[in-house]
Amino acid sequence: FQALLNILLTFFSFEKVCMIKYDNGDELKDEDSIDPAIVKQSLITIQRCISNLLNSKEYTVIIKMLLKVLRDGLPDDFHKELSEERRQYLRALTKCLRETVTVLNEESEDAIRAFDILIEMNRLFKAHPPDALKEGLPSLADFDHVYKCLRLVTDKMIEMQPDKVNDFLRYISQDKVNNQKNSFIRYLVQEMSARHIYN
Repeated sequence: FQALLNILLTFFSFEKVCMIKYDNGDELKDEDSIDPAIVKQSLITIQRCISNLLNSKEYTVIIKMLLKVLRDGLPDDFHKELSEERRQYLRALTKCLRETVTVLNEESEDAIRAFDILIEMNRLFKAHPPDALKEGLPSLADFDHVYKCLRLVTDKMIEMQPDKVNDFLRYISQDKVNNQKNSFIRYLVQEMSARHIYN
């Protein structure tokens, strides 16, 4: 699932960049020459494949896999500018994550395992702490978009299963030193406290 999703997103980002170049009237190398009709159809086909893939699993599995792919897809160094292909890759990935989370409601509450999702999110934040983001970075807007999407996921978990969020915070509280440095944990505690549901 994870490998297939990565391949589809990679294909999508490549085709998307080709289409952007064509729409902008940029000169293309001979090997980059494209038929816009074929590229548009290719993009539609890839989007359908991604949609079918995401609809084939339960919500928790989907969200965890998207987070894992995102963790692998983010660069280790935020100071380097993203290529256009990587920018489109992250945009498509966060769109999948946003759309998956947005449709969650009270009826789907039992289909979500917030604890498992928060574990995966914590791994992502440990690997790519947003504290490294500074003004003036060449791809700051792209990274900001990613972390806003992750905040949406976090807020949805708090909204749907606050008890599980508390369970996660109690579980993770054993690592007090790293928790003080972890912006994800700090945000969880802040939001849970503000809603008077942190214990």
